[in-house]
Amino acid sequence: MLKVSSFQIADSIDIKAFKTVFTADLLYSDSDELFYRTNSDEFIYVFKFGIVSFFNYNELQVTSFIQLITPYCKNMPDIKLSEEFEIETNAPRMKLGFNKIELTSINSNVLRLIMLNVSQSVALDHYSQLTNILLDAKQNITNFAKAFDYAATRTDCNENYGCVGFCWGGAMANELAVNVPLLKAAVAYYGRQPKQEDVPKIKSAVQLHYAGLDEGVNRGIPAYEAALKAANIVYELYMYEGVNHAFHNDTSAARYNEAAAKLSWKRTLGFFDKYLK
Repeated sequence: MLKVSSFQIADSIDIKAFKTVFTADLLYSDSDELFYRTNSDEFIYVFKFGIVSFFNYNELQVTSFIQLITPYCKNMPDIKLSEEFEIETNAPRMKLGFNKIELTSINSNVLRLIMLNVSQSVALDHYSQLTNILLDAKQNITNFAKAFDYAATRTDCNENYGCVGFCWGGAMANELAVNVPLLKAAVAYYGRQPKQEDVPKIKSAVQLHYAGLDEGVNRGIPAYEAALKAANIVYELYMYEGVNHAFHNDTSAARYNEAAAKLSWKRTLGFFDKYLK
């Protein structure tokens, strides 16, 4: 079984500068990415948003390359996010699964697209970890809350207000539930939870969707659910086992899970039907 391994090693990588010093066989480049063949069956993919991906590299090779590219990295974290994606070739037909793809054959163009998808998937994890930092800016919440002030001025508004958000937007949906008392229904997909002491401010019904493999976000579930129960908030909580953060994102082959996406969306629409009509 072949494998792509991707790592978030920095907030960003100066790929323009790195390109001038790294002399491996450059197969593809643009303003966001570099794709190299370093040996007959070894490849490296560099994504400017702080991601490096490896195909057919062992741990020692990975460590060596990260040391090489470190001078071109900005804000390297202590803990590196990572993800692996398995590739099976010579399959009877193409089949995409969770963190695995089966192909009838493979070439460098197909491999680059796979490495791009896995890199984007790791980047999603990284930026989801910044959600709390972004949401600490009170102005963000104020700006979103003003949408309800605007809606109230429209003659076609029935004042049955709801919101739904994904990832960063999921965290924002939770914050709007806290900060907009007119809200009647809030749906949050794999979003960071609000502060426990703010939960009693929620006046809306809340529906929460979480991915079973999303360890970072899921750490906040027990305290959030306990606070919802203590405050007698109407809520629904669903856990989708075996899927990862961003399972509803059908633009990411590495993350999208059709069954979980369809089931969660059916539940979302049913929730809105119940509380917004």
